[in-house]
Amino acid sequence: MKNYEIRINNNNKYQNIKINHVRQIQAYYGNTNNVILKDTRHNKRVILPYDYAQNGLKEIALNYLNNKCKIKIDSFTCVEGNKTIIYFNTLDFATQIKKG
Repeated sequence: MKNYEIRINNNNKYQNIKINHVRQIQAYYGNTNNVILKDTRHNKRVILPYDYAQNGLKEIALNYLNNKCKIKIDSFTCVEGNKTIIYFNTLDFATQIKKG
């Protein structure tokens, strides 16, 4: 994991802040009721069929990332609106979401 230390100026009082660098993978529904995963670092994407046996977008995406790709997801956040997007965060920078 790459850690960064950034120095900021807060009213002429300098402060060092330590932050972590993570990789994000977006998950969202496509136009034809499928699930799209987009790797924001490597600019790759995977289209998954919707699986009615699973409980929605988050479960379909996590099942693929954890079981098929062997990518450990460390955290996530969700942006809801007209188009729900889930951002999965991982410290695994090497493993690709597309096999082959």
